[in-house]
Order: sequence, then structure tokens, then C-alpha cells
Amino acid sequence: MESIFIFSTEPLFSKMLLYELEDRYDVTVCGSHNKSADGADLIIFDADDDALFPHVRRTALLAYGLKEREHYGLSEKTVFFHRPFSVSEFKAEIERMLSSDGDEKPESIRFSYKNVYVNNEKINLTETEYAVLSYLYGRRGEVVTREELKRVINKNKENAAASNCADVYISFLRNKIEKPYGRRFIKTVRGKGYCLI
Repeated sequence: MESIFIFSTEPLFSKMLLYELEDRYDVTVCGSHNKSADGADLIIFDADDDALFPHVRRTALLAYGLKEREHYGLSEKTVFFHRPFSVSEFKAEIERMLSSDGDEKPESIRFSYKNVYVNNEKINLTETEYAVLSYLYGRRGEVVTREELKRVINKNKENAAASNCADVYISFLRNKIEKPYGRRFIKTVRGKGYCLI
């Protein structure tokens, strides 16, 4: 069983994380910096907690905080969640991190409080692009038809969208989340629609 150390001085938040993770992982919640996390498979810490020793900040792989990532001076390897965040997305990221081999984390898309990150880099999306990607993400691994995407797009537009609007917005998203990283996240399913992989 993988071990997770959570460094946080917020008892309620720590208890919530413990409750969400303890059925699958060996979780230790540390309310201060004086406990060693040697041997932990994953270290999670509250970036807003100034009491933490600098070595925890340097070695932590998953952090969360109220300010933007840049404020904390985190290492490139640290995955950052802006609070408030979705607990289900947080848990999915923990699973992804603990299931990856070696030090290099696979390329990933994640959502955090109306922001989208690819490989921990914030991506600027329009409201409609965000709605489309969020919908695909909610149905990850499933084929989403062009008609479904058109309905999502129409909810975010004043005027009715064109018949090819799903293809247009998928193209916009590919230019922002795929091309810069040389990776495919959105698969075209011929004659059916699209699938986020």
C-alpha cells in the first residue's frame, strides 16, 4: 500500500483528505513540520502554511493553496491545485501520480477552479472552450457526439451555433492543449464524434 504524508495545520481540511484517501492509501496527517516524511510515496502540503520547513516545499509532489502557483515558488515537478478544488479531481491526480513509473509524470489535463492545466501549465481558454473540454472530461473515455457538443456550445452562445461548431471548437482546443505538447488528448471517432483519452 502506498504511503501519503499530508502536511497541513488545517484540521478540518486534513480530516476530509484523510477520509477520502485512507481506504486506499496509508495516510499520515502531520500538523507540524517536525515529522519526517522519509519513505513516503507522495507528500502533499498546504502551500499557505508558512510553518513548513523549506525541505518540505522542495520535495513535495502535490501542493494546494489559495494564491496562484507562481506565488509559492514551487518546483516544476510539484503539481499544484488552486483552492477551492474538486476533491474527485484531487484524488484522480493522486492516483495518476502514484500509478506512474519513474520520476517523469505523464502528460495530463486537469481542472482546478475554472482553470485548465496541461502538464501543470495553465492554459487560457474561452468560456465556450472550457465548457466543451469540461464536458469531454466529464465523459472521459466515452464517445461524445457532435450534437451533444453543439448543445454545450449553444448554452454558452447568444446566437445559435453553426452546424460545424463542434469541429471548430475541437480544432481550437487541439491548438491550445495538444499542438504545444505534441500529444493527442482528443480522439476523433469517425462518423460518431470525439473522445477525450
